[in-house]
Amino acid sequence: MLFFVFDDYTDQADGDGVQAYVDIVLDALENPSKPRGTIKSASPQSQRHFIESFTDYANAVIQEAIDRAHGHVRTIDSYLALSRLTAGPYPSFFPCELRLDLPDDVIHHPSIANMARLVVESIVLTNDVYSYNIEQSAGHGGHNIIKIVTRELGVNVDGAMDWVNRYHTEVLAQFLECRHKIPSFGNELDGQVEKYIQGLESWVRWIDCWSFESGRYFGGKGLEIQKLRVVELLPKVHGDASVTPMMVPSVALLS
Repeated sequence: MLFFVFDDYTDQADGDGVQAYVDIVLDALENPSKPRGTIKSASPQSQRHFIESFTDYANAVIQEAIDRAHGHVRTIDSYLALSRLTAGPYPSFFPCELRLDLPDDVIHHPSIANMARLVVESIVLTNDVYSYNIEQSAGHGGHNIIKIVTRELGVNVDGAMDWVNRYHTEVLAQFLECRHKIPSFGNELDGQVEKYIQGLESWVRWIDCWSFESGRYFGGKGLEIQKLRVVELLPKVHGDASVTPMMVPSVALLS
């Protein structure tokens, strides 16, 4: 929920405004001894990894706001590079590390880092497909792989969906290949590494379930859409720049 609150607020702010939000959030994360919260089950390593990844996420959202304010159009490759951070998947892996104590040379090992990157790619692609309708309705579709593919490859929305589907299939195939090539880190760490990887691979399914069941993208019609695989594009919301994508479902999707 932290990501969604942050996302909704930053959708209405420019670079300076997002910077202010970033400073507030990072102060809370970097100074947990203040009365705002306590840490009960996270190892020092996992705490540090979360703060590092959340810092990267928050700073990337600043860049997203700058892109939006200046009408900057990204290519497919540059968009995916930024979205791996702005979608918030890396800090969302934090629960996978709870009660584990994985050192940096394990978390950042090329084989583990590559698996995490592939899961992140899957999350970005999946999230953009599911969020496209409300984003295009609110006029925020520019930061979405569907819109970028239509522009860069000259295809329509259906063609972009097909392209994303093919690319996503390749990503998952690469992940499964990497899954079978995990090196040993020693008896004391291999069990923890396996638990962490199980958490990563579960994210591929978790994001799918949550997207249809939460109501965030499809209102009360999520399970029906999941079954029928058909979405009717919502009309554009005009004349109110303060409308964020998350405000769209409150009327259009729930009516």
